[in-house]
Amino acid sequence: MVTRAGVGWPDGYRVGEGASLAELEQAAGRRIYKRRGARQRPALLEEFAELIGAAAAMALIEAYPGARLYVPRKPGEHSRIAQVIGMAATLRLAAMYGGETLQLPRPPDLAARIIALRQQGLTAGMIAQQLHCTRRRVFQVLADARESGARGC
Repeated sequence: MVTRAGVGWPDGYRVGEGASLAELEQAAGRRIYKRRGARQRPALLEEFAELIGAAAAMALIEAYPGARLYVPRKPGEHSRIAQVIGMAATLRLAAMYGGETLQLPRPPDLAARIIALRQQGLTAGMIAQQLHCTRRRVFQVLADARESGARGC
């Protein structure tokens, strides 16, 4: 797990606080896959999580959702990636993927993130602030989840 504090998605998934990839996938409600050749295999998110930590991986795909992202061989402090995940994690990423262009997956949808944060005990106001949406949207998602039988909403 990456130890650089302050990079994260959302607050309950801060780097160094122990959020596992399984918890992030549970919040997303799905696994994220990347195609390579003729078969699908566990996603780039899983590879990133092992290399730079689950929260830093989520921060990266949240900053560049679904984008093609070039990983420089020798990244500088001011590189786009370093601004999101920090220099230490960027160097680990460059050691593995330097010189490659990666197709990043899309982050989990808003509803899944709202439900995950609510299950962690956050209030609607706190969730809205962290996810940059309105309290009304949080309440709408939670009401829809209660109607469909989701627990903890």
